[in-house]
Amino acid sequence: MKNVDVIAKNHLFLVAMSLLLPTITSAADSVESNSSTTFPPYNKQQQLQMAVAESLTGGTALLIQDVHPWQTNSIETVLDSWGIDYDIINSTSIAGATLEDYKFIIIASDQPQTFYDNYNAEKEKFATYLRNGGTLEFHAADQGWQSGRWYRLPGGITHEHHSDSSNTIYDDDFDSDNTATLRNKHPIVASMRTPFSGSSASHGHFSNLNVIRSNILIITRDGQNLPTTIEYSYGGGKGRVIATTNTIEFYYGRNSEMKSMLPNLIEYTALKSKMKLDFEGWGWSNPLTTDMYVSQVFLDPKYDLYFNDKAHLGIDIGASVNAPVFSICKGHVVGSPSSVVDDSKGAFLARLTVQCDTGNFAIVYGHITNPKVSLAEGTPVDENQQIAEVRAGASGNSHLHLGINVTGEVYFKGTTWGFGQSPATATFQQVMSHGWRDPVSYLRANNGP
Repeated sequence: MKNVDVIAKNHLFLVAMSLLLPTITSAADSVESNSSTTFPPYNKQQQLQMAVAESLTGGTALLIQDVHPWQTNSIETVLDSWGIDYDIINSTSIAGATLEDYKFIIIASDQPQTFYDNYNAEKEKFATYLRNGGTLEFHAADQGWQSGRWYRLPGGITHEHHSDSSNTIYDDDFDSDNTATLRNKHPIVASMRTPFSGSSASHGHFSNLNVIRSNILIITRDGQNLPTTIEYSYGGGKGRVIATTNTIEFYYGRNSEMKSMLPNLIEYTALKSKMKLDFEGWGWSNPLTTDMYVSQVFLDPKYDLYFNDKAHLGIDIGASVNAPVFSICKGHVVGSPSSVVDDSKGAFLARLTVQCDTGNFAIVYGHITNPKVSLAEGTPVDENQQIAEVRAGASGNSHLHLGINVTGEVYFKGTTWGFGQSPATATFQQVMSHGWRDPVSYLRANNGP
């Protein structure tokens, strides 16, 4: 039992979750209009996705809100769809909460002024949480229906309020001072078009960014080219803050260009906060026998910056050297000698590709050695059969790279499109057209046999 005044404990089962999906309504619905959202039952496909989603567990999230932002429970809906075990407290309970109990914390948008006053009174508590390695996801769209205004983000970043109907995804190269931006789209907005719009797509922009000594990723900007979504490290690089003034709770579940931003954000935050993965909950076998935590996500911005605008075409799962690697599915080996395990090529190129019998996709297992199956094309592989071991020295640390490709291009294209990274400056559309998919989202949505 958490030593907080928990006002709602939410890890709902499938039947209870069937009441929570927002109605699909017109994108023209105004955030400024005080209208409520209704929640009809899920359809069968959505129920199936939720049934296999309950495997992303192993840590606890904390949602802090006094009221539902924009009168929707969209944050809870997304957390439930991921199967993330979470607590909800109100702002008066922050003082007694042990924040270090949680992998990540979400501050909801559109709260009354008393909420932000209570948060501000405990700001040092959040700073300590971040210095200890926590992650804060701050939904910063304020002065909406509840009229409250927040003061400062950890580190001293402030904001100016104004509503803007159009925002852009910021994907230039580098800024001056300490702000850095991505040539490839950030995972939070990778599937979105730019510009994207809403009657109030954003409520304000961030200012005073130069108070943060670490690099700040600017992800979206408003019509005045001012930052509306940012990510930065805190506490000597141990903690992480992701903040947005976009009205993401309101537009989730609506027929809007912004509808994917909230689930993208929560997925990114959860994985970056070392939430444990369990493929068995999605109908597949686990590739490792130890607890699995993602060290780099699909299209990871850190990878983008480190490797000069090249996109990360998979996920990295931390593992010890020589840890056994298992096939997540039944299938067969595919590829030419240049695309399978070859110790002479070094850790970066050493990989094995298996075409799964279920579903039209191939799995790339990267940074491996000591193959346990024949490398000949067509060699059968059973589900949960050991196929190799994790190799030392991959990108400075040992891990398993796992990629998913749905086109077959993976087999023969070398390193340009055939393994862990794209060519420099590749767009999200090019990544998709070459068949690469986010393994977490793909395996979760396409459950195994």
